[in-house]
Amino acid sequence: MTTKVSILVAVRNEEATILDCLNALDALDFPKEELQILIGDDDSEDQSYAIIENFIRQKPHFQLISIQQNQELKAKTNVLAQLAHLAQGEFWLITDADICVPKNWIKKMTQQAQNPNVGIVTGFTKIQTSDFSSMYSFFLSHFQATDWLFVLGIIQQSADFGFETTTMGNNMLIRKTAYWQTGGYEKIPFSVTEDFALFQEVRKLGWDFRQVCDLDVLANSKPMPNWTKLLSQRKRWTTGAMKLPFFWLLIAFSYLGFLPLLVGIFFINPVFCGFLWLFRLFLISYFLIKYGRKTKQGFLLYFLPFYDLLSLVFNSIWLFYFLLPIRFDWKSRKY
Repeated sequence: MTTKVSILVAVRNEEATILDCLNALDALDFPKEELQILIGDDDSEDQSYAIIENFIRQKPHFQLISIQQNQELKAKTNVLAQLAHLAQGEFWLITDADICVPKNWIKKMTQQAQNPNVGIVTGFTKIQTSDFSSMYSFFLSHFQATDWLFVLGIIQQSADFGFETTTMGNNMLIRKTAYWQTGGYEKIPFSVTEDFALFQEVRKLGWDFRQVCDLDVLANSKPMPNWTKLLSQRKRWTTGAMKLPFFWLLIAFSYLGFLPLLVGIFFINPVFCGFLWLFRLFLISYFLIKYGRKTKQGFLLYFLPFYDLLSLVFNSIWLFYFLLPIRFDWKSRKY
């Protein structure tokens, strides 16, 4: 019997989200005899291990592995490196412990990789939004959902035009052959954005990629619970993204610093400032409408006025925070 697909999940201190993730994985529409689900517990300090252990009883296609600490590899990179040596499938699908994947996830992702030249496939992810029961959670979650949809829209549009950007480590497929041709994470320089580092190495070897915006691969992600953790997340992403080509770095920092820059321009030329601001609104609206419809998140367009105001404040703080020579916290570890 040959295992066709292996799913790799890194876990550290995920007791609040891991059960939803496991239930989604267990509900996948795919033959269990052709499926291997590897869950690597990275020395969790909460009840994650016990929750997983209890859930996977009587489910032989699930495996829980205690990850050994490594002096050279860290965090999720270390987890995936160790799980890779156990993965038997031709295709590996990677997701996170705070993600719920849709029922047809495997079928749609592997369908995109039927061309033998495709090494990596990336699916769309949406951020779950909160209702009005808590205004704090409402604005925090809607800001993240709007921002994420806009960014993914840019990435998807670029991929449609044939320009590579990155993959998303919470919703991706990598062909086993492509991974081992890189030498694995043991041979890839360490990065806090391990998905981007792997994507770069696979592309250097000439493998093709696919970006997929489809409801069958649309994964649900929990939002960051507070603004402080969101800042740490963004600093981690930006730190890893510093290896992007100069063109993409220019776009990224232009986007992040655009609103603070507009404030300065306003005092010099208010009319020109107004035109720039309207162009920004048009651009964001275009992506929110186009990809909001495809992912059933069209309602986020109505949040745009609040998003613009929150972006001004958040990105101004983020730029200052990013430049500070301090380490950031991720999964109760400092980087």
